[in-house]
Amino acid sequence: PEICDTLDNDCNGLVNDGLDEGGADCGAGVSIPLPDRPENGTNNSVSGTITQGDVDWYAITFTDAAGYPNAFNIRLALSSNAGVVRMDVLKNNCSTPITCGSGTNLNITELSWNAFGETSSACSGGAQPCPASHTQTLYIKVYKIGGSVCEPYTLTATNG
Repeated sequence: PEICDTLDNDCNGLVNDGLDEGGADCGAGVSIPLPDRPENGTNNSVSGTITQGDVDWYAITFTDAAGYPNAFNIRLALSSNAGVVRMDVLKNNCSTPITCGSGTNLNITELSWNAFGETSSACSGGAQPCPASHTQTLYIKVYKIGGSVCEPYTLTATNG
């Protein structure tokens, strides 16, 4: 069986194959492994394992039940044992980074986005995150920036 050692342990011509567990490819058929998040303060999480050079995609829809601007508060948190897993948070079918001031929400481990469109503690006065439908789907790209060959991670989503 394969183990995380950069070798082809099962002699099938592929290194560390089958060890990556996590999200799907991004696109029209992207999986939604995290249940959609209503605005009730509960959270859901998904765990995966990522290998160097691999990318895991997740999509999650957040709902602002009572309409803007009440307690719509999105929080995404990404954790890994070695701290080498990062995420990019995008919208519009994986193509547009969420921006705040002069920065984008790329290469991060946590995102907080409130009803006023503010992202993180250093930003204010952004646009309303919910369109008229009172929902926002975010696409999360998870990847490694170093560390061991295979790195387990947990992605947690909260709203409210």
